[in-house]
Amino acid sequence: MELSNLDTETKIKRFSKTVRKYCDWAETSSSNPEQDMITARKLLAELHLGIIDFLEIDLSDINYDKEVENIRSSYKSSSIYKRFQILPINNYWDVFEPLNIEDNQPIVNSFIDDLNDIYQDLKRGLILYEQSYFREAVWEWRFHFEIHWGAHLVGAQRAIHNYFS
Repeated sequence: MELSNLDTETKIKRFSKTVRKYCDWAETSSSNPEQDMITARKLLAELHLGIIDFLEIDLSDINYDKEVENIRSSYKSSSIYKRFQILPINNYWDVFEPLNIEDNQPIVNSFIDDLNDIYQDLKRGLILYEQSYFREAVWEWRFHFEIHWGAHLVGAQRAIHNYFS
């Protein structure tokens, strides 16, 4: 699938708006933890639904040039841990490899770490997107979804689901 496809361009714009909403929410202080849980639930669902469309896009020829790499590496990771400390969930039980039935021990995951790691991976792509590096932004979001923030996303979604159940 090419990025020049109008439907694909629309999906990328829509996803970038969702990423922007998530990053803005993460960067803004709050004093309403219950509303934050509702917002997190909605934003994480939107992110999950939006990224699925990118899994079909062929980005095998992507090649970061020096300028893109400079933009990408200029992002200074910022911690938003403090902002999320008001949330009513801190840690939750999980398993590292849910498909490994034979040898799988429960682990404790951090909800705040999930939200922070999702933010960090999305923010780098958003910076590229805002500099008009659309293919590179899609690659950044998709690659890191597959290897990192996707696991944090579904873990956080499960924790939120259990919180509201």
